[in-house]
Amino acid sequence: MKRCSFITIILFIVSSSVYGQSFNIAKKYRGDPFFSNNNMLELEHDCIRHPDYWQDEDEKKKDDERCPLNHLTFDFSRLYKLIVKNPIAYKDNNIQLRLSKSKQDYDPNEDGGEITLSLIYQNKVKDKIFLADNFFELGEYAVGYQRYYIAPSGDIYTILFVETEEGITPILRKHYHIDTNKMEFTLKEMLISAADTHFQIIYPTQFNVLTEKLQLDYSQQQSDSCQEEIKDGEYHPCYLDLYQYYENKLKQKLQNQSFATLKQKMDSICLTAALPVYHKDIFPYLSKMMSCSIQQFKQEINQPEKN
Repeated sequence: MKRCSFITIILFIVSSSVYGQSFNIAKKYRGDPFFSNNNMLELEHDCIRHPDYWQDEDEKKKDDERCPLNHLTFDFSRLYKLIVKNPIAYKDNNIQLRLSKSKQDYDPNEDGGEITLSLIYQNKVKDKIFLADNFFELGEYAVGYQRYYIAPSGDIYTILFVETEEGITPILRKHYHIDTNKMEFTLKEMLISAADTHFQIIYPTQFNVLTEKLQLDYSQQQSDSCQEEIKDGEYHPCYLDLYQYYENKLKQKLQNQSFATLKQKMDSICLTAALPVYHKDIFPYLSKMMSCSIQQFKQEINQPEKN
């Protein structure tokens, strides 16, 4: 895959002080700034392990040195020892940001459990997001974990990783902003890496499939066959071909005029789907998004031509 062609597309916008309020999060709670500006494709590439990683100490050393996740300045293990009594990470006259661990009966020396961040206004929890988790089982040969960073601008970045013998892969990255008017964590952008494809969501109007695969000669027969496969509502690889097939047909109908505006309108309809939070939510979410997008394409294609 030619990864460089995607780099400028999927870089998340690092927010600045244009939002106004500054959030002076206690350093011991703010997470690692690395997660505010990294590129998931670069990180995915940098953390792949050589086939001899587990047998060759030299290869292991080189791979560990190359992966930025081994050089973070923030100690996430120590974080778990600090979150025992739901500490307040930020407080002003109006709001509080509180960290909580899922199980309060954990040994303080045990670095595990789901960490959430709550937005509190007038002593009431207005919103809550999944912030971090150290390690959770994903099968016999895989574990997952989530990391984060809370910037002074009020931007919050989270990344969910999967680690296998082959390396560490970021699969779900989110960029929130603390909205003190709505009193909520507003999701600005999300990037998903799944099924050898990258999906970029920019709220509220953009769902982008980032892939070099484009099967322009996809036939109606193949389309019907794919529709049969996806009746169960699960995510199937042929979704991608079906999505691109109908997207291309709509572009041909419009002759690329006003397609971008129409696409945003269609995406805004589909982006009302419930968001993925955990690893298990990703494929059901993609199934809903792809199904909705394909249906929107087909409806527009079948609309009668305007005179």
